[in-house]
Amino acid sequence: MNALRRTGDRRALVILAPDRLSFALTDPDRGAGPGPLAGAGGGPGHERAPFLYAISLILLAYIGLGVSLWPYAVPREMTIWQATADPMTQGFLLIGVTVMIPLILAYTAYT
Repeated sequence: MNALRRTGDRRALVILAPDRLSFALTDPDRGAGPGPLAGAGGGPGHERAPFLYAISLILLAYIGLGVSLWPYAVPREMTIWQATADPMTQGFLLIGVTVMIPLILAYTAYT
């Protein structure tokens, strides 16, 4: 920490401070996640890398949201199991999905 204080790099000092270290390691934008890599650019012939890094950043954000809210659908009020629909409704939706998804995929392949 003394070396960081001598150089005056305040950003590194804030990220590496003991009380903020867990935040830096869990937040994909500030930690070792794909955030800095998504903005770096891939250069000629490497256009896929920033796209994949951005997709993984979004997935990590959703995973973090899911982990932070688990098991509540409505925070501190209703769990996921309390918020589910009636089993008859879920069965009806399952039948509808099994009929409609192949139709949509077939139409998409046709056009």
